[in-house]
Amino acid sequence: MRGRIAVAAVAAALLLGGCAGTSAPPSSAVAPSLVTAGPEVRPATGDAARKAAEVAAGWPGSVAQQAWEHGYFPIVDTTEWLPPDAFHSGEDKAAYLSGHLDLKATLPVPVSDTSEVRFADGSRLVLPQRSAKSVFEELTLPDRPCSGHCEARLTVTEVRPGTTTVATSRGRADIAVWEFTVAGYDRPFRYPAVRSQDPYRPAPGAGPPAPPR
Repeated sequence: MRGRIAVAAVAAALLLGGCAGTSAPPSSAVAPSLVTAGPEVRPATGDAARKAAEVAAGWPGSVAQQAWEHGYFPIVDTTEWLPPDAFHSGEDKAAYLSGHLDLKATLPVPVSDTSEVRFADGSRLVLPQRSAKSVFEELTLPDRPCSGHCEARLTVTEVRPGTTTVATSRGRADIAVWEFTVAGYDRPFRYPAVRSQDPYRPAPGAGPPAPPR
C-alpha cells in the first residue's frame, strides 16, 4: 500500500538512466521499442523511439546490468505484505496509514547485522539486515498524515522472524521477513528484513562493469 510506486520508480530509473552509461533491462523484460498506454501496446515514435534506442544501447556492460544479473533486485513490490482481510474497518485502515500502532510485544534482537538471500539456482547473497526495530520505527513515523479517524489505534501483540519468496531479476528468491501480529487479525503483517540493492551499485561478487563499447 505505502510505497506501491517503489518498483515503478526503480524501473523508471533503469529506463531513463540515473547516471551516465546506465539504462534499462534488456528487451526480454520490456521491449524498448514499445510504449504502453493502458492495456494497449504500440510502437514508439519520434523522441520516444530515439530514447528507447539509447536505453537499449547503453544497457550492455552497465553497472545497472551488473546489479540486475548478480544482485538482489525484486521485480515486484516488496514494501509490505498485508493479511488478506486488511482492513476490518475504516478506523483500522486510518490507524495503520497514520502510524498509530501500539507495541505490546518485545522486538526480536537480531543475532547478526546481515541477512542471506537464497536464489532458486542455489546461489546466495549476503546483504545488510533491516531490523524489526527499524521496521516499527518506519511504520510509526510521527509525521504521517491523518485524514480521518485520527484517534483510532492498532496494537502489535507479537513480532517474530519468518521467510517469504519473491520474484527477482534472477528468478525466485527466499528472503527473511518480520511478521507483526496485530490484535484482531489472524494473519500477520509482514515486512522484508532485507532491502533491494541500489541498481547503480555493483553487486557483491559481480566484478567491475565491462568497458564501454
